[in-house]
Amino acid sequence: MRPDGKPYSIAATTQFNGRQLLDSSQANVQLQSGPNGGANNTTSISLPDASAAAIGAGPAQVNVSTPAAANAGLANIDQAIASVSSTRGNLGATQNALENTAASLNVASENQASAVSRIRDLDFARGVSDQVRNSILSDAGAAVLAQSNFSPRSVLRLLG
Repeated sequence: MRPDGKPYSIAATTQFNGRQLLDSSQANVQLQSGPNGGANNTTSISLPDASAAAIGAGPAQVNVSTPAAANAGLANIDQAIASVSSTRGNLGATQNALENTAASLNVASENQASAVSRIRDLDFARGVSDQVRNSILSDAGAAVLAQSNFSPRSVLRLLG
């Protein structure tokens, strides 16, 4: 109960990021659920009006002044419970789908990082092998020049 004696309304007080979620002020919420923009990468969530009056359990729908009215009120409350259960199921299914999408995007991101790492490793290995090849060619050229300065006939024997 609030300090003024009225019950708290979950529908009126449930917020996320400054937005009321269950008081029918937000009929739909668009969420980015993929890596890029566009309709294929967004998810729309329908938010119900979960106020007591909207689900049939408000003060005007539940009257306990007589036994017959109380029985009718219980029927309204049973219907409200069924409505809340159905809505919870729908929101739970949407939450599950969003969690699966997030897990899938995490795996895709990890795979992409792994592929980039392998490409960089291959580029590094090629660079090292090119450097070794150039070093060997340079050393061989220096050796040939050293031999040619030592003996021109030796160079002719090496070449011929």
